[in-house]
Amino acid sequence: MSAPLPDRAWGTWDERYPACMIHIPSRFAVRVTAFSATAGRYEELAYDASETFRLGEHTSDSGYAALEVSVHGTRLLIEFAKGAWSGVSGRVSIIEAGEMLFRLNLIVEAGFLAPAAAGPHEPPRRLVDGRTRELALGRRAPGDHRAPATGIGRWRSQFFAVAVSETPAVAAAYPDPAALSDDLQNRGWLYRPADHSGEGAVWVAGRPKRLPRVEHDLLAFRFYADPRQPVRFAAAQDADPEPAAATAAARLRDVDELLDKARSDACRPPAPARAVRDVMAWNTIWDETNARPYTTCSRAWVAGFGGWGVWMSDTYYNAMMCAHVGDTLMARANLQTLLAAQQAAGNVPSLTAADDEWVDRSQLPVACYAVWRTYLESGDRTLLSELYPALCRQLDWVRANRDGNGNGLYEYGSSPVGRAQGVSTRQGALNEPGMDNLAVFDEARFNLGTGTLELEEPGHNSLLALEWELLARVAAALGRDTEAEAHLRRSRELAQRISEQLWDPARQVFAARHWDGRFAAHIAPTSFFPLVAGAATPAQAQALVQRHLLDEAAFWGPLPLPSAPFSDPVNAEDTYWRGRIWGPLLLFVWEGLRRSGFRELAGELAARAWAMFERDWAARRHCHENYSSRDPDGHEAHDSDPFYSWGALIAFMQDCEERGGDLWARDDD
Repeated sequence: MSAPLPDRAWGTWDERYPACMIHIPSRFAVRVTAFSATAGRYEELAYDASETFRLGEHTSDSGYAALEVSVHGTRLLIEFAKGAWSGVSGRVSIIEAGEMLFRLNLIVEAGFLAPAAAGPHEPPRRLVDGRTRELALGRRAPGDHRAPATGIGRWRSQFFAVAVSETPAVAAAYPDPAALSDDLQNRGWLYRPADHSGEGAVWVAGRPKRLPRVEHDLLAFRFYADPRQPVRFAAAQDADPEPAAATAAARLRDVDELLDKARSDACRPPAPARAVRDVMAWNTIWDETNARPYTTCSRAWVAGFGGWGVWMSDTYYNAMMCAHVGDTLMARANLQTLLAAQQAAGNVPSLTAADDEWVDRSQLPVACYAVWRTYLESGDRTLLSELYPALCRQLDWVRANRDGNGNGLYEYGSSPVGRAQGVSTRQGALNEPGMDNLAVFDEARFNLGTGTLELEEPGHNSLLALEWELLARVAAALGRDTEAEAHLRRSRELAQRISEQLWDPARQVFAARHWDGRFAAHIAPTSFFPLVAGAATPAQAQALVQRHLLDEAAFWGPLPLPSAPFSDPVNAEDTYWRGRIWGPLLLFVWEGLRRSGFRELAGELAARAWAMFERDWAARRHCHENYSSRDPDGHEAHDSDPFYSWGALIAFMQDCEERGGDLWARDDD
């Protein structure tokens, strides 16, 4: 998808600025910024995943989006609503006053927002070229001080009119945000800039009559912050400037009504569904380089990738969660983004990003699982037919490259291809599952000749068995019955090997096994993954649940399912995959319990995980990359992003429990 559909053109697409609605085809944007006289700083309100931001309700189509932002002691509520698809309205309210009135300036900016530079040495990009884009402040009719302050922009044949409430302290046009920052930080907030609007559009009775060719990217309307007076604004789009201006003025009159209704509608779904929706929507951004939308793991990570970055497993989860909350457009876009990176050998890289791509390694095998769940939510059979060949190639690549000792069980690895960091190394192989420092792998050796670890892990093999089983369902849905039988046979053969070769009878648990026959000393929630693959016998399943899952000294402690048992000294480290709680691990244990007949226990697991999630979500709107298994108030950590997409898997599980969606219902008929 090279551009969003018309109803999705306006959105919070720019990962740098959540307090910004941007029209992607034109890059015309309306955003909120601020200037603090106390700090002497112009604040673009760039996102940094800190307590500065509290990301609120956000519908999938950006029909409503709200966030709270702290600016040097003042807490702002910023709201956007679209209403009609061809415009946007907004309101900025002070919910906790800090600096006195005129010392804090609230700024409504409108204009053509340049994308981020691709690198630190690249100069800022200009968008206004005098041919396809023009921008100017509106000028009131002489003596009419009651008319709203306005601006007008043109992109090709489209006009964008902006109207703001009351009378701003200052309205001016600037070449770019840097020029506005220079005025405020070096000349002060009382400085009145040159009247750039002198060359601006001529307005008669609120109607634009002409628009000059001036090279400005930005219009800035500055207001003194007043707790009793919200700042309201509206923008409208039309192929003629007069109806655009009239629509913007009409939208401005109805801002409060529109926002209040949009907020009410956004709060209707159940809390778990809203949590999934909000996390997906805030992390859905526009990839300028490749001209496509996708749902990133976290807005805060994008700059570190060099401007865009796609993790394989994360994006599969994001696709199915988008579908779960009805956003089929982004579900499909995420799947297409992933599979567009498929290599000639068949593998989908673990990471593709502006600065690097890891073609030597894949990631946790969840593709068919995510595609099948997306299909069950959307009912779109064309999705299956489009993706089926790519899904087959990915699993064929696994068969050819990840069975280093040829015994029919699979290992994680790093193949000798590509230029990524860690190619053909043990660390590269540990990156493939995405569980880099999981204790299970502590003693695993890397075999340079095969490009794999000398360790067969039960979670990995169980997910591969599940992948072939669900690929069989995809093939059957497409009428490819012979292929479906072959995929299902491969799945069952692998499940049998897991049951026979990865079961440690001494500990009564599935465990990773070294090539020399020794079982790994550590276990993890991946020891329960054979349940989701149908690989555990009834006796094995009972032992897993009774002796390990429900043992409070192992996994069923005060906070559910740590990445290392509570009894393992590793758990006390409480760092990353060494003791902390992870959404993907919870997901497949929950799915396994549902499949293997422990439905009440699955519901209890989902409820306990949701209680952990919801406590922090309600208090701070945090959706963590991982959670502390030891301290209910210790989820903040240097290695845990507070608004990470796969944390929403916990809310996804609870919503599935509440509304009855079940991947395994077909098996029980």
